Amino acid sequence: MYSWKEIIPRMEEIRAEATDQFIAAWKNAQSRRTHDFTWHETMGYVIVKRDDAARRMVLSPRGPELLTEMGLVFDPGSVSTHPQDPGAADWDIAAAGPAAEAAETRWRPAHARFALRCEPPYLRAFSLEHLALQTTQCLRERRRILKSRLDPDEMLLSISQFPLLGTGTYIDHQGAPNGPLLRSQLLPDICLNSQPPFTLEIGGIVDRRGVVPYTGVPVFRDTNTVWPFIDEDLPADPYKGGILTQSCESNRDSACVMGNSTVATATPSAAAAPADLNANGSPSDAPWDARLNSQPPPLSRPLLLEPPSNKNCVLLDSPLFGIGSGGVLRVTLCAADLDEARSLHDQLAPISAIMAALTAATPIVKGHLVNRDCYWDVQCSTVDDRSAQERGIVPLTTAKGTLLKSRYGSIDMYLGPDETRADPAFRRVYNDCHFTYDKESFWKMKEDHGIDSLLALHVSRLFVRDIHYASENMLGAGDTGSAMSGQEHFKRFLGCSRQNICLYPPNKCTSSGWEVEF
Repeated sequence: MYSWKEIIPRMEEIRAEATDQFIAAWKNAQSRRTHDFTWHETMGYVIVKRDDAARRMVLSPRGPELLTEMGLVFDPGSVSTHPQDPGAADWDIAAAGPAAEAAETRWRPAHARFALRCEPPYLRAFSLEHLALQTTQCLRERRRILKSRLDPDEMLLSISQFPLLGTGTYIDHQGAPNGPLLRSQLLPDICLNSQPPFTLEIGGIVDRRGVVPYTGVPVFRDTNTVWPFIDEDLPADPYKGGILTQSCESNRDSACVMGNSTVATATPSAAAAPADLNANGSPSDAPWDARLNSQPPPLSRPLLLEPPSNKNCVLLDSPLFGIGSGGVLRVTLCAADLDEARSLHDQLAPISAIMAALTAATPIVKGHLVNRDCYWDVQCSTVDDRSAQERGIVPLTTAKGTLLKSRYGSIDMYLGPDETRADPAFRRVYNDCHFTYDKESFWKMKEDHGIDSLLALHVSRLFVRDIHYASENMLGAGDTGSAMSGQEHFKRFLGCSRQNICLYPPNKCTSSGWEVEF
């Protein structure tokens, strides 16, 4: 496995290969249509340990050990598997029952040693009866199987974040912070899974940003809260406190060596009206791509004027506070074709925000009540790997452009229908966000291969960011035979820019079609 620093010289080569992989997937799916609506879930669990003597609960870092006991041999360089079609199973899924279904669960490690991930071995067929009965019983049986591997004083939690993570004694065999892997004053290295993909991704976030991402979560103020609230776990000025002085060896941003980026705005000013309307509000006949080069108004101030203050905020200083350390639930819907996937993507975007509000369950962060319940924006901030140029702190010299938000966040644009179809529910004026995209990959997809502007723009915005690590297979240093899915480069970029709704091309290893994850 290669780190971010080691793959900087070949980052543009990896981008070009990722673009070619998406183009190939798009072409192969032109005549591909699935008839059965299928789906699958990815769930996460947090392992905690009961300390009766001290009357407290702590995290248990036995995740890798439990996976070994269940027979999982994790290969850091392998391509992650994908659930198979129901017809690919060598036994009758419906007749097997929930117990047999749960026994086939695929368990996966997470970034944190105290967390686990799991998914079914095959795509689930959609029916209300199956969802209400067999799926529910399967999830219960899956949990029972995992609990049977735990020690008597251990428990499973399905929560987005352990409420005491980062304060006091919160993990078994805690150890001292400021380790070489996490470089955190709050979390010791025992919290991090020592497998290369996880250590390299955490390290890549810190190295690429140049400093440890620092997140301030507003404290909830009640009648007994000391005000102003000061988080004494970290220094008041983090840039002078010594915890943000770890900079990368490279003095440039690798995501910018070509200098071919363009900032897209789907709602320009009157000089460049939205695609559906002229400046006077009448319908516009101008093509969408004629407006792609319009520039948004210049920033009146940097995106980040100063480091986060610890005044009235709880401070976090590690990407592990936001990635791979909680019990998550991701649902992936397998669409019949690209048109249906685009419609699902757009319709699920506002629904995902509603679901995030309905399932918000993180009112405590680092032992303090905070002024929000939903953890998504905190997670987005903790994994923010934008450099000083991309955040607007210093002038652009080598970066591809100013990036207005973290690599995790809400969608940048609606996909809508392609240019050959009409959808009365979609208008291009809805795309009113500014974002930077990679011009070379955009025109390669659009002009050279005929991908419509909206989809090409959606994909090319991924390539303004870097991936944080690469396997030997990706760089051509290993066997690139059947183990490669043919999309690893592209999916690695997609994973480095995770949004509330993600669009995946058809998987080569299965007969499933385009997928939408939320």
